[in-house]
Formats: sequence, C-alpha cells, structure tokens
Amino acid sequence: MGRPMGLVEGVGYHSDKRPTSENGKHTFEYRTWANMLKRCYNKASLDQRGTYLDKEVCEMWLDYCNFYDWFQGVKFYRQGWQLDKDLLIKGNKIYGPETCLFLPPAINGVLLKCDKSRGELPLGVHYDRDRMKYKATCCNENGKQWQKRFNSVEEAFASYKQEKERVMRALALRYRDEIDPRAYDALMNYTVEITD
Repeated sequence: MGRPMGLVEGVGYHSDKRPTSENGKHTFEYRTWANMLKRCYNKASLDQRGTYLDKEVCEMWLDYCNFYDWFQGVKFYRQGWQLDKDLLIKGNKIYGPETCLFLPPAINGVLLKCDKSRGELPLGVHYDRDRMKYKATCCNENGKQWQKRFNSVEEAFASYKQEKERVMRALALRYRDEIDPRAYDALMNYTVEITD
C-alpha cells in the first residue's frame, strides 16, 4: 500500500488511527508533530526562519502514527518540554527516533546558535561598535544573560566557550534525575568549537 496524499505540509500523513485531538483541541503529540513538519517544510516558515532550510524529518516520522507511538514510549518528558534534535548529535539535520528527545526549555534554549544574527564572527561573539571591543555573550543556567568584552575575537570566543560549557554542565546536574541519561551525558561532555 502506498503512502496516502500528504495532509500536513505536503508530506505528513496518517497510516492508521491515532488520536489527534481531545476535547476539541489537538493533542500535544499532534501539535509537536505538525510543528516539526512546519519547521522543515512550510515555505513561509522557512523564509522567516532560514535555520531549518537544510533540515528534514526522517521517512518514518512523516507518518503521524509512528511519531505518536514513539512519543508514547518516551520515559523522560514533562509538560512544557520541547522536542530537540540538536543535543545528541552535533550538527544533526534530521528529526527521528534516534536523534530526538525532549528537553526542558532551560536546556533547549541554551542550545540555540542564532546563526542568522551573528554574521561572520564565531559563535557567542559580537562586535560592540560603541566600545570598539568584542563581546562574548550567552545565557547562564538561570536564563540571565552573561557577557564580557575583549580586545580580540580569540579572547572573546575562549571566554564564551568556557562559560557555555560550564552552563551545560550546570544544567545537566540540575536536571540529572529528570532528563534522558543520553541528554545528561551529552551535556556533561558538551564542547563548543570555533567552527560551530
């Protein structure tokens, strides 16, 4: 039997019955699945958020039923957590069961790279024209912005790298008993490279 006509973003479909709504509202599973497809395949969304231009959803997860069944087996999830594809495999471009897990927003937020806004400088480094210095910035484990200024790009990046890796370890320890052990290991071993 062939795949049914795409129903969501031209690629997503349902091969069997799984709940998509409850009390007149889409379920969390369905919203998460549909939003994942939107990020990767909706033209307007891609025009607005170019960071997803080269991202895709694995063939298996194009079928909502497979995504739903995967979600039902997820042990490490709390309400409000977000689907992440970036932590387990650095530079990952594919949403799938081997690459994704759920993370608290505090962790998922510090994984953002903001490639579009940073320009040619390394991750975490911006040029402060008013002070004519390079500024290293990132969010700390409490969601507050950390920043320092330096005379060189190299100094700024080295400081950013040290702080970002410290934040990742602090978040790993804070959420150790709640998150997937794979996420804990990835956070404890997280390294920032100048090529990120």
